[in-house]
Amino acid sequence: MTLGLEADAAAPRRSAVHDAGKDGLVQPSLRCPRHRHGGLGQTAQDFHARVPGMSAQAFETVVKHALPLIIGLWSLSNPAEVAARVIELPGLESLRYDFELALLSLMRGVAPS
Repeated sequence: MTLGLEADAAAPRRSAVHDAGKDGLVQPSLRCPRHRHGGLGQTAQDFHARVPGMSAQAFETVVKHALPLIIGLWSLSNPAEVAARVIELPGLESLRYDFELALLSLMRGVAPS
């Protein structure tokens, strides 16, 4: 299964949300239109519509807690150039992250059985 989340070579290596927060800035382009009116609730409703076996409230909780994990995972799986060279050294394999594989693992962990 593929999520179609290939990294764009021209894309920044760090999370734009993380960088904006670090500098105390919030750019209008970082605001998601889906969250302007309904917060996480609308996103949770969208998930619930596709997987009715899990309540919208449960999805809202999952999304709330998963977002920081996904942001961090993206940053770790797309390290800055210097860090990327370091983790390529022998013995540092455990510090390499495959975003898609890790995200699928997380999703399987919350999937209803």
